[in-house]
Amino acid sequence: MSIKTIKITTERAVEKIKVKNSGTYLLVGLDGGSIDLEVTLENENTSFELYGIIIGRNTDSYKVNVISHHKVGNALSRVHIKAVLFDKSSFDFNGLIKIDPGAVLSDAYLKNDNLLIGEDAVVNSSPQLEIKPMMSKLHTE
Repeated sequence: MSIKTIKITTERAVEKIKVKNSGTYLLVGLDGGSIDLEVTLENENTSFELYGIIIGRNTDSYKVNVISHHKVGNALSRVHIKAVLFDKSSFDFNGLIKIDPGAVLSDAYLKNDNLLIGEDAVVNSSPQLEIKPMMSKLHTE
């Protein structure tokens, strides 16, 4: 099993990952920065795991947006981001699990843990779940 590393940098990054097989990723933030990460699960019986560690010091600022998009069923996604913030550092986290119609038996997990050590450290965390229902046809007689 190989683990791919994604580093948060001070320049805003946009990453799009299409999961056709299984993959494990490590998200690392050490100096502040911003990233938009969109993961799309396109095949059944695949899995995506994202583990993140963010350390904020001084006035480091982080913005992390993660979307786990299940287009098919029988797929698994795991997102678990942990942050430790010192001093006046800040972290904005937006996570979204998006389940398309017909993506039955999707298994998705989203968690964000934060430890504020600095008295002026700030975290805004917004986990979200969007399940799009299957539209049924109305029968008229």
